[in-house]
Amino acid sequence: MDKANTPLPQLLHHFEVANQTEGKSPHTVSWYTRRLTVFVRWLAQEHPSLLRHFTKETVRGFIVYLQTKSTKFENNQFTPTKSAKLSSHTVNGYVRALRGFSSWLYREEYTKPTSSRI
Repeated sequence: MDKANTPLPQLLHHFEVANQTEGKSPHTVSWYTRRLTVFVRWLAQEHPSLLRHFTKETVRGFIVYLQTKSTKFENNQFTPTKSAKLSSHTVNGYVRALRGFSSWLYREEYTKPTSSRI
């Protein structure tokens, strides 16, 4: 089976289920899912959302996108959209979620070791 062509939304679902079965709180599971869904949607604007497109380069591009965004709170049911940059804390949260997903992909043998981490 060519794992590189596995759709990221499918892997995201498997990651969500794995987090649930590992006993992570519903809040934690939701936190990961929300952040990773933003990444998958962003990636889909340029590439098919496949595992082979989950690279250091695309993650770095996503981080630059987050750092240069000029609005925040889009699609937030409690806070109206606001013209402002995302905080470094918020950007770091996305990076932590992507790192956790990347580590899970490696543990589940969807990816192979590389010389450096995301």
